[in-house]
Amino acid sequence: MNNTKIPDMTAFSSFARPLDPFNYRTNLYILIMTAVCGAIAGAWMLLSSGDFAGAIFSGIYTGAAVFISWVLARDVDPENDWSAFVCSGIAFVFCAGRVDILPLAVAVFFLRMVSRVVGPPAKITDSLLTLGMVGATVFTGYWTFGIVAIVAFAIDGTLNKPLRTQWVFAGLSAFLTLGGLLIIGANDSGYLGFGTLFLMLIALGLGTFAFIQEKKTRILADNSLFAIEPARLRACLVILALMGIGGAFQFGDSGFYGLISVWAVLAGVGAYQVYLRLRPTKRK
Repeated sequence: MNNTKIPDMTAFSSFARPLDPFNYRTNLYILIMTAVCGAIAGAWMLLSSGDFAGAIFSGIYTGAAVFISWVLARDVDPENDWSAFVCSGIAFVFCAGRVDILPLAVAVFFLRMVSRVVGPPAKITDSLLTLGMVGATVFTGYWTFGIVAIVAFAIDGTLNKPLRTQWVFAGLSAFLTLGGLLIIGANDSGYLGFGTLFLMLIALGLGTFAFIQEKKTRILADNSLFAIEPARLRACLVILALMGIGGAFQFGDSGFYGLISVWAVLAGVGAYQVYLRLRPTKRK
């Protein structure tokens, strides 16, 4: 894990993680991978359909799915740089040409808040911004994210070194969720096919394996004055599972593929843990 020195950034936010591709090669690699995967997806769409506008959007969405998968994985599994690339690869393979950007952005905020991978607990401005994005997500149809927000804020207000004010935001999230349901309705639609259900079960199984294998020792956060509690990383896996299940429950196959980055992280982090357990150990 990169122990970046970010005192200036943490003065304003506990969620900011500098990309800095010039000093960290893996960060440069993901930018290249994002561009290449987006270009491949766009070219494939153009060649198969001849739709130039569709090709552009397909490239943008695929690149977003790849990059967001990497971001989420770095928050869930900060100790293993390469597991994030496994997640990005899975997202690229299964991306259907469209992803739901706003809910995935909210997912990043949830994980930064709960994992505290940057170091300090969330600032009041971080919590307010997260709540605002939750409200926008709920009122655009993803009411299940309101429920996940309640869980995420409650976890941050309960686990190691709890931030008690997060319970206020959990209550506000409940209010937003109820308001969204009353104003726009549940807005549930879509069919969940057996193939999609099969993929979900595989991802949940691998995510469960990662949950079990999570080390019990603390590791340093980006700001080395702070340590990351293993219980918080496990909680992040639970939050990802809740987000993915909620989206699939609401919108069926469309909800699954719209949140493909979430599912890719559950599967990829777990698959990387399987690899670590199966690889031959080097003799001294």
